[in-house]
Amino acid sequence: MSISAYTVIESLLKKPDLENFGKILIDFANNVYKVKNRSTILKQFYEQLISWSINKLHFYNFLDGQKFNYLICDESRAAMYYLNLFIPEFTSTVKTIKELKIYGESLLSKFIKPVGKSISANSLENIMQFLDKEYNFSSKVFSKAEAVFLILHNTNTIYNSECLCLNDNKFNRNLFFLYHMKKKKSINPEAVLFHELGHALHAQYSGNVKNVPDNIIDILQDLCFPKIKQSTKEEQSELFADVLSVGLMYQTPYEKIDHYNDIHHSDKKAFKTIVEKIIETL
Repeated sequence: MSISAYTVIESLLKKPDLENFGKILIDFANNVYKVKNRSTILKQFYEQLISWSINKLHFYNFLDGQKFNYLICDESRAAMYYLNLFIPEFTSTVKTIKELKIYGESLLSKFIKPVGKSISANSLENIMQFLDKEYNFSSKVFSKAEAVFLILHNTNTIYNSECLCLNDNKFNRNLFFLYHMKKKKSINPEAVLFHELGHALHAQYSGNVKNVPDNIIDILQDLCFPKIKQSTKEEQSELFADVLSVGLMYQTPYEKIDHYNDIHHSDKKAFKTIVEKIIETL
């Protein structure tokens, strides 16, 4: 049986799709386990992934000597970036093969072919440029480590998007996973992005995205969420991200994609004030 790590990498690069990646990894794990030189092939596979990472994954963008605070990976690169982020570490040969198979199975369980719309790289860039002009957003919210936006060519079976806020007590790094919507007729993907930016703003402000500060809870209770203190911490965090997203969109060209029609304009104006006050503190 002839197995080449290079062929596997080429297959991954040819079709940057996480569902496809799951199938490739499972097939690779099953086949490489059967050959005598499996350790060599596995090492070559990881070496090629590292090589791709060095050449293609950047936390810094430069234009005319200016440093940017975020990187946008479109669908042609995002899947490989995702793979590199979460692929099991190379430990012992047999253990790594088993973990690769499990990883492949997890990709198949989480991701399917695109169902609804996704945000475009151009639209995302326009939103970030607008927020930078209005609030100097990326410099303040992504001030300690560059954020990475991954626009993925898949629908996630659970989420429309995710924001992973990494915090090691030295810096926050935000990883945004932007999927195709779960339904054909769904929430606007640009509005979904604003929600995730709300999580990032929350994380930078409080240092812990899982807990909303008590003073903010009190303000929201007095505004239009009288039962917020009865909610779980996770529900409060999601609600706060919604509040911040509405505040970021209010009285801007993006106000038209705000789908919270049942919230009064006076409350939305208050949300905008909360956003402005928070950003002022950063």
